[in-house]
Amino acid sequence: VKARAREVDEEGNEIYPVDYSTSEKIEVKPFGPIFSIRAEPKEVEPPFTVGVVVTIMHQAPVPPFNISNLTLRVIPPPPNEPKVIPLIDIFGRIVLRPGRSIRFPRPVYVEISEETAGGIREIRAELEFWVMGMKKVLVTTTNVTVIKKTQVNISANVPSEVLNGSELRLNAEVVNVGSFLAKKVIVLGELGGEKSVVEVGDLRPGEFRDVELVLPVRGAGNETLRLRVFWNNIYPPEQVSNSVEFTIFVKKGGFSARSILLLSIPLLVVLGWLIGKAVKRSATT
Repeated sequence: VKARAREVDEEGNEIYPVDYSTSEKIEVKPFGPIFSIRAEPKEVEPPFTVGVVVTIMHQAPVPPFNISNLTLRVIPPPPNEPKVIPLIDIFGRIVLRPGRSIRFPRPVYVEISEETAGGIREIRAELEFWVMGMKKVLVTTTNVTVIKKTQVNISANVPSEVLNGSELRLNAEVVNVGSFLAKKVIVLGELGGEKSVVEVGDLRPGEFRDVELVLPVRGAGNETLRLRVFWNNIYPPEQVSNSVEFTIFVKKGGFSARSILLLSIPLLVVLGWLIGKAVKRSATT
């Protein structure tokens, strides 16, 4: 409240201005019942049906007025459909009197489909009601974590024996056997310290891809061939892997056809020289 005046003396002359203003703080609270929701469970892997526990309490500090025409809307993350529930008691009344509360005997169930984006998603609830001829809407929220993990398998036909110094060519197959996209798929082959890497890309659920791995063969005896496939999940977005191992016997290298050919050339030259010499001797005789 602002109040200003001017002091005057007995003759009515103004002396100086005076400010009589004063103030007092008041707290303005929105009218409405206490309204809360809770999702159960907090982490889901779609498709999943989430239960939303709803509590509505018409108690202090709200004013003592009846509220009527209560309607509850529970709105899951898109593209899922909301649930709309008119709140009616066992007598068909839609009035909530002061000091009363509504606790649902069971959760309100909403669907979380496979098309729901992964991550921390919001479930929103709106409580619409009328009080003293006015329409009111209260809003509250809770979160649910949408997990979108998948599984990628790798397989290959592997020979039991290979020759040292040769190349091992493998045809491997990777397949997404899960329900969600596998991102940035990579295949790694390892044998005796040698490695071969093939970038596959993304794999949709049920999709497979054939890849060729080429590994130089080094060593002797039993060697471990390890095939690993790496990919990123949608959520959580960390990189994960899957692997298989095979035992291959590496034989010592022998003479290849090329080596035999190279070694035979000098022998053929000497043999030709000897034959030519023998022919000349026979002609002289």
